Amino acid sequence: MDNNIDEEIKSIIERKTNKVINKVNKIGDLGIDSMQFVECIVQIENHFGIEFPIEKMDLSLIDSFDELVDLVEKLYNVKKLENNNK
Repeated sequence: MDNNIDEEIKSIIERKTNKVINKVNKIGDLGIDSMQFVECIVQIENHFGIEFPIEKMDLSLIDSFDELVDLVEKLYNVKKLENNNK
């Protein structure tokens, strides 16, 4: 896991939810609703220049903070590869 990506996502979620999170947090345990989750995802998308598949924007499908970071890393790496191939 890229520590910079990890910290940037953590910062985005903490600012949006006013909750301190750690790497083992379950997203559902943060007490955020689905609208706050989507708002966090949109901010993450804008920050990293990525786009989440619509089916991944469901709070019930991303169980933990680590899963969210892994997904962002995958999407970001795909974007970097696509940009390098242009």
